Amino acid sequence: TEADPNLKPETLSTAEIGADYTLPTKGRVTLTGYVNELRDLLYQKTIISGTANDLNRNINAGAARILGLESTFRQPLGLGFEVSGSVSYTASKITRNDATPASVGKRLGDVPLRQASLALGWTGKTFSVDATARHSSHVFPRTDDLNASYVNGVMGAYDSYTVVDLKVGAKLTANLRATVALTNALDREYFQFYRQPGSSWYAELTAKF
Repeated sequence: TEADPNLKPETLSTAEIGADYTLPTKGRVTLTGYVNELRDLLYQKTIISGTANDLNRNINAGAARILGLESTFRQPLGLGFEVSGSVSYTASKITRNDATPASVGKRLGDVPLRQASLALGWTGKTFSVDATARHSSHVFPRTDDLNASYVNGVMGAYDSYTVVDLKVGAKLTANLRATVALTNALDREYFQFYRQPGSSWYAELTAKF
């Protein structure tokens, strides 16, 4: 990818409106809507393709619009249990592209249309346990400005996926806490260009003074 000496910074104008509501059950729900207008959109133009020495150039090609809606909720269940979650819908599209006019109206690359999460947690005096499910819909690669790539499960693909994470924490002292977490607990195989890590665990020790 070669540089463009005339490249200008991408600019963004945004407007947002939101609301929070506290439920009679001591839960909380939020809802946020927003619109983003991108100008001088950074775009990777293909100069040479289909060779051993392909060449791209980053240029300012046009404009894009993103309309989004996000919602979160949190609800205590009693006895130390709590359920929470979030959902988002992001409708993005290219509104002008002088380099590739056929891409106008297509979705922006690397932006999932839908994302969601759902978590169940329990907190006691000493221990805590959390289970979280995360979902993301299929995305188009940044280089796929015509939204033609629907392949899944192979190198270079951007799959939709749902994974489950688990975490257990323990309060060892007033200032010391240990945590063990298991990510992608169900060992889901999926690709985000590269194959993503399978089931993995890590441990953490936190001290506060």
